[in-house]
Amino acid sequence: MFWSDWGVNARIETARMDGTNRVVLVDSLVQCPTGLAIDYPAIRLYWTDPNAYTVASVDLNARDRQIVKRFPNSKYN
Repeated sequence: MFWSDWGVNARIETARMDGTNRVVLVDSLVQCPTGLAIDYPAIRLYWTDPNAYTVASVDLNARDRQIVKRFPNSKYN
């Protein structure tokens, strides 16, 4: 399973369904990770961060983090 926490210590984590093997995938340069999506063929996790105006991804081994898209920070752009 995968989940995200928001706030001061925002992060994205993964674990087995019984809660074992908990691993932090992302814990820096993230503010409000939402909309998690897994691309199993590519072995990547994607998320949006509306506070940072980004769509980002990381591989399921917590490596190769990428900004997929950065949006203008104005609602009117």
